[in-house]
Amino acid sequence: YDEAEKLWFWGAARKTVMILHHFTEYYKLALDFSKFGCVDQNNFKENKYLPSTKIKVLFAKNFLRKVKENDIIIVSNPLYRNEIEKYLNSNLNFKPKITILR
Repeated sequence: YDEAEKLWFWGAARKTVMILHHFTEYYKLALDFSKFGCVDQNNFKENKYLPSTKIKVLFAKNFLRKVKENDIIIVSNPLYRNEIEKYLNSNLNFKPKITILR
């Protein structure tokens, strides 16, 4: 993940919150939160912050303008893998790097 410009977590729910919370606890102040982002299909969550982090949630359509080719998208819920891959592949002009959490 070192070559990634940014790690985007898709899904602003429990699994993403817990992972980022544990990153925070493990790395303490050394963690650069500008390398992390969060995306959600629910536009109600946009511009809200994930608990215990300073990471703002982006609505999926707004995320499309920010994601870059070197970024990695981490899908928190594997049940949404196909839906997210289809959405990204049809809306981006590059093939995104996607990792699925299990």
